[in-house]
Amino acid sequence: MAEDGNKICILLMIGLPGSGKTYLTNFLINHFKNSNLNFKCRVLPFSYDELMPNLEASSCENVKDKRKQILNTVQDVIEKIKIRNNVESATVDNRPPKSSNIPTLLVIDDNMYYRSMRYEYFKLSKLMKVGFCQIFMEANLEQSISVNSERNISSQVPVGTIRRMNDLIERPDVKNHWEKLTISIPFRYSLENSIHRIECLVKEALLTASSENNETDNSLSIEIRNQNPNTLVHKVDLLLRWLIRNCIIRFRISNEGEVRSYAKELNDRKLNIMKDLRAGSLILPENVVEALENQTPQKKES
Repeated sequence: MAEDGNKICILLMIGLPGSGKTYLTNFLINHFKNSNLNFKCRVLPFSYDELMPNLEASSCENVKDKRKQILNTVQDVIEKIKIRNNVESATVDNRPPKSSNIPTLLVIDDNMYYRSMRYEYFKLSKLMKVGFCQIFMEANLEQSISVNSERNISSQVPVGTIRRMNDLIERPDVKNHWEKLTISIPFRYSLENSIHRIECLVKEALLTASSENNETDNSLSIEIRNQNPNTLVHKVDLLLRWLIRNCIIRFRISNEGEVRSYAKELNDRKLNIMKDLRAGSLILPENVVEALENQTPQKKES
């Protein structure tokens, strides 16, 4: 019999404010309430806007702590679902099992504009042996700002925050093995016409969770070690993020219309540097290594 964990899937929503993430989440909740569906899911939404209001307006360290709290909450929920599924799957006096065969879909409704934010949930999915997939809601800066302006004033995201996210957002890359289960939905595209793709995505994520072998887990453990805050690789990653952020801020002052392409160029260069560093083909000078080892990640993130 398949593990109970294979009946749970984490679905990340990715996109700018106003791109339709919450709308899609609510659509999925209502869609899977239909008892006549061939593929059924229990949908559990985790809205960052509701769990942690004004998250992006908080200080850097506060944001990290709050995001970690939500991640831990999701892990706690997964553990409780697994226990429940085990109980419901057990037969008593030859009676048939209950409805634990219905998968649970944990929908994480947040902007998730940094790849590192998404990677934390991928690592959680491997740790808990559950499925993992992503939906990227496509919306450009103008569309996002327009939709945001139609919201109640109390619910609006500052335009400056949206612009910053637009500059820094790292689109999902299916070339990354952990982001291969990702689909994109165009801005305000019919969700009724998208539901089949979404169901296929979730099914594949559930199947992938049940069939992954030890080789994948070993490669993941290497990546997780590289992400450890105490490793040199992670400190380089944080430093480059800090440099890119400051370069973009200075560049925007006189090149407002070219920020997106400039940010993409910088991020592409960063990815190449990190790839070479992890592969061992890039060797840092001793004085740089010494400076990084004496530096804490928090200072570069602030």
